[in-house]
Parts: sequence; structure tokens; C-alpha cells
Amino acid sequence: TTIASVSLTDQGSYSCKHSDWGESPESWVSVRELFSSVTLSVSPGGTVTEGQALNFSCEAVVNTQSAAPLTCSFLRDNRSLDNSSESGLLQSLSQPLSFMPQAAVFTLLISSPDRSHTGRYRC
Repeated sequence: TTIASVSLTDQGSYSCKHSDWGESPESWVSVRELFSSVTLSVSPGGTVTEGQALNFSCEAVVNTQSAAPLTCSFLRDNRSLDNSSESGLLQSLSQPLSFMPQAAVFTLLISSPDRSHTGRYRC
């Protein structure tokens, strides 16, 4: 059996059983959270004037080294801004990985926002 997307609830003892050959010894599987916190901040905060640049920072504090590269998606009103064709959206990544816990910082810059950029943002 393969667990496609492991979560904390998958931690525990596992064994397998075959009708003819019996049961295997149990194996314990520990699961740790990858992120201890994820924080989204915006500068300047609150209401901005059209044309005034907006800078979003998504900081994820990572509990352990990740074998896979970390990725981030920014969403506005629950719609992904990844691969967005909107003008003025710039995304970048900074990953200082030299200490534990480590932090990955992802940024989204809206260089010249207008009313169409109004909404609830998350990462």
C-alpha cells in the first residue's frame, strides 16, 4: 500500500497480513510536520492607492531538511496566482537553508496595483 499524501494522522504501527503466510512484525512510522509556521505579510499594509507597489512575503519556518524543493503558491480569493497572465505580478524565492529550523521566504510583488488586485490573499 502507498500513502499518496502523508499526514500526522498516518503515524503509528503498521504490519501486513497474508491469509497463508501469517502476519509480519509491526513497524512504527513517525510523521513530523514539515512547517511549524507559515506567515503572510504585506507592505504597505491596509488600503493602498492605485499604482502604489505592494509586496507580499510568505515565510515558512521548516522543521526539517526537505529532499524536494520547497514551493509556494499565492492565492487571491482562493484562486491561484501561479502562471497568472496578470501584468505587474512578480514572484521570487529566497531559501536560507544553513540552519535549523530554517526559513523559506517567498515574495509576490504587484508593481502597479489597481482595483482588480483587491481581495483576500494567502500563501
